[in-house]
Amino acid sequence: MNKHHTPTIEQRLQKRYAKLVKAHMHTGTRTAAGLTLPQGVKKAFTATQAAWRFFNNHHIKLSDLIVPLRESGKEAVQTSLSSFALLVHDWSKLDYGTHNSKKDVAQLTHKHDRGYELTTALLVSADTGLPFAPMELHLKAKRKFYSTRPGTKEDNHLNQILPTMEASKQWQLSAAIVHVIDREADSVKHMRSWHEAGHLFLVRIDDRKVRWNDWEQKLAKVLPRLTFQPTEAVRYRKKKAQL
Repeated sequence: MNKHHTPTIEQRLQKRYAKLVKAHMHTGTRTAAGLTLPQGVKKAFTATQAAWRFFNNHHIKLSDLIVPLRESGKEAVQTSLSSFALLVHDWSKLDYGTHNSKKDVAQLTHKHDRGYELTTALLVSADTGLPFAPMELHLKAKRKFYSTRPGTKEDNHLNQILPTMEASKQWQLSAAIVHVIDREADSVKHMRSWHEAGHLFLVRIDDRKVRWNDWEQKLAKVLPRLTFQPTEAVRYRKKKAQL
């Protein structure tokens, strides 16, 4: 973390940012009330106050804070043996339905479902499946939509994906990006738009009906009509398989 810098942030704040990230990197116990105290800090309130001052500083932008994380991810991809890197898109709900002191929680689904919604684009090794770094983050609150990408506006989950795909072209990774999304992205309309934009993606889908050559059929009936080109032999769960 120390070797990656954000040029627009002064050195003192960069050091504070590094300490905050390191505090998140410790393995917590089940009874831990929060983050691990940074080395050299004896009181929890001291660390809390320092974090509050950092996050409340109007000179610090989310687009600046993501820079060292992206640089870390970029370097990690260069060490990979694969010519591909996985970018996993997912959404997490942070539930604060009974937390009355937070005034900026959003109503997510129904009136009793209150909290924040975090959107993450996580860079993952295609070799090992281990995470490299978060490359883009969004947070939905009551009155504001926070993002590490300037100009990002609140939208539904599926409509958030293509702008992130397009932004990933600017990250200059040394491997081709394959976007991995769970069943929530089982939308033929969106998948066609991603394909037309030239992106690679892997989505978990159901045997749904699609329109193909002006007729509607389930995917299971379309599959035998498609032609696939084998690329290489691999092993999957100790058995031979074909890509």
